[in-house]
Amino acid sequence: HGGAWSIPDALKERNMQACEAAVDAAYAVLSKGGKAVDAVEAAVNVLENDTSLNAGRGCSLTEAGEPECDALIMDSEDLRCGAVAGVRV
Repeated sequence: HGGAWSIPDALKERNMQACEAAVDAAYAVLSKGGKAVDAVEAAVNVLENDTSLNAGRGCSLTEAGEPECDALIMDSEDLRCGAVAGVRV
């Protein structure tokens, strides 16, 4: 997803373009025989690098009012995963 927030009308078109670019990046990996986890990583990289989205930058506030976020990626083929938690930005 492009981040958990209410998208301002002025950014909706740009957000849609970013999501379509993420789909294109994932499809490029899969169409060459790549693994699903690599396609997901390619799509997420596109989303996180687009400044019209808050993916990778948007966070929830802790009870203390500090921004903090978590992230995870998992390969369903062998259940390997990588994660970070409690990242303060």
